[in-house]
Amino acid sequence: MIRIVIADDHSLIREGIKKILVEERDMMVVAEVNTAEQALRSVGSLKPDILLLDISLPDKSGMELMADLRPYLDRTRVLFLTMHPERLFALRALKSGAAGYLTKESAPDELVIGIRKISAGGHYISSAVAGQMADALAEKRGAGGEIQHLSPRELEVLRMIGTGVKPSGIAERMSLSVSTIHTYRTRLLHKLGLKTTSDLIRFALEKKLIG
Repeated sequence: MIRIVIADDHSLIREGIKKILVEERDMMVVAEVNTAEQALRSVGSLKPDILLLDISLPDKSGMELMADLRPYLDRTRVLFLTMHPERLFALRALKSGAAGYLTKESAPDELVIGIRKISAGGHYISSAVAGQMADALAEKRGAGGEIQHLSPRELEVLRMIGTGVKPSGIAERMSLSVSTIHTYRTRLLHKLGLKTTSDLIRFALEKKLIG
């Protein structure tokens, strides 16, 4: 039996995943959590085979959580299941120790296949994600290279800025203060060599960080 913990802060997403997995005789959801802290505790106490992990969690990003999960990765394998643009995050996820990466738009059978392959010791990335990873690896110079030096939260802030979300809205979604969001914006301008918020929006559009 493949024992699974679901870590996602949206109850509808968790329910949807459970409906898919309950049909599989060899899979069992042993816990569902909505924060990184709860995910870490569940992995430590329940020792699941698979952790289905979202990148955007309210207290800490899934990418940041991977460092805390490192002592458990021999026992529990991580499959990222997220809304984030694949080409930006997939490679970073695998480098952090994850065994697979899927988006929430993936077909249900792809999730089941991925879980089984990862549980058996393999890795799973959809063909679409693999193609986008190849494109990301090809971007070794210029702005593409600069993107690779952004932290997961900086990327998340940049993506929301690109969609026109105001600092107060970003702060609410990420459970941070507005002043912290302004600090992230300043860091982004410095790292990317840009001057204004309009430059950040244009950059996000040109690099297809949104949509």
